[in-house]
Amino acid sequence: MILSQRPDATTVASYRRWIALGRQVRRGEQALRIWAPSVRRERDEATGEETAAVRRFVLVPVFDISQTEGPPLPEPPPIAPLTGASHARLLPHLEEDAARAGYRVERHDVLPGRAQGYVDHRRHLIVLASTLPPNGQVAVLVHELAHVHGARYAELGRAGAEVVAETAAHIALAGVGLDTGHQSVPYVAGWADAAPKEVASYAEATHRVAAALEAALGTERERQELPLTRVIEDAHVAHAPQIPDERARAPARTR
Repeated sequence: MILSQRPDATTVASYRRWIALGRQVRRGEQALRIWAPSVRRERDEATGEETAAVRRFVLVPVFDISQTEGPPLPEPPPIAPLTGASHARLLPHLEEDAARAGYRVERHDVLPGRAQGYVDHRRHLIVLASTLPPNGQVAVLVHELAHVHGARYAELGRAGAEVVAETAAHIALAGVGLDTGHQSVPYVAGWADAAPKEVASYAEATHRVAAALEAALGTERERQELPLTRVIEDAHVAHAPQIPDERARAPARTR
């Protein structure tokens, strides 16, 4: 959506975010519009606890860095692979969700190329790299389940399906406190320049797939008050001008 409005965009943020970064949007600049999640506070009738939930997406204004003035931005953090086992308990629930959809989950020592996992719809099989730490397996499995639950190449094209799958996975995992931003942002940005500009269908598909993933994670209700609007805003940063070719565009996670 950013590229359809400003093809030369490189780094996009909200007005307030630019101010926080020490930069000022120039007077008279026209805002770009992107989809962002609308977060509502909901009370669990059984436990009385309040949780944050995404119920719809709304259009919000953002500006490219070329529309601002101020000091240069700090260098972005490098892509950081997920480590640890803090969310390993989610793996059985996710594998049960795969089984309900008719898919089995296997772990292989060797995967093609740089892939960390993939889904084979013909064989109803999801494969994860056995070398991944538990948190990494959770993230990759949620991404592959996004393809199972509707982020399909046939309907969205490969680039569009990858954008929807990773964005939906990022939303769902943020809801259980697993931050995949350092992986998801570069991944989504890498595919964004190749994705068709049918943004309305992407928003609807992302919402639908994220809801399915949240249902798969629903037995572990650990939602925190996370800045989801900021998460998605960051995930829509257009890094395309910095990516030299198709092979470098995104680390292969699926095929």
